[in-house]
Amino acid sequence: MATLKTGDLATLISGSPRMAVETVDGDQVSLVWCNEGMIHRDTFTSALLKKWEVREGDDDRGRRPYKGDREGGGKRFDGPRDGGPKGKTGWHGKPREKTHFRKD
Repeated sequence: MATLKTGDLATLISGSPRMAVETVDGDQVSLVWCNEGMIHRDTFTSALLKKWEVREGDDDRGRRPYKGDREGGGKRFDGPRDGGPKGKTGWHGKPREKTHFRKD
C-alpha cells in the first residue's frame, strides 16, 4: 500500500489511466482523471491503488523508448537512400524505364 497525498499520480493495481489524487481521508482516496474528453471522479480504498512514478529513461508518457526488436536496438530509418537507383531494376541492372502509359 502506497502512501498517497494530494497531487500525486496513482493507478489501480489492476491497471487504469493515470489519476490525480484530490483528497485522502483515512483509507479512502478521492481521484480525478480524464478519459475521452470527460472528467471522471471516484473514491477508492488505498489498498487498490499504487503510486505512479516515472522511471529513469522513460519518455514523457511513461513508456520506454522503442529500440527495435533485437538486443542493442534497431536501425534508424532516415528516409529513402540518396544516389541509389530509382525504382526496380531490369535484367541488365539498370533502372526500368516506363515506356507504356495507360490513358484514362
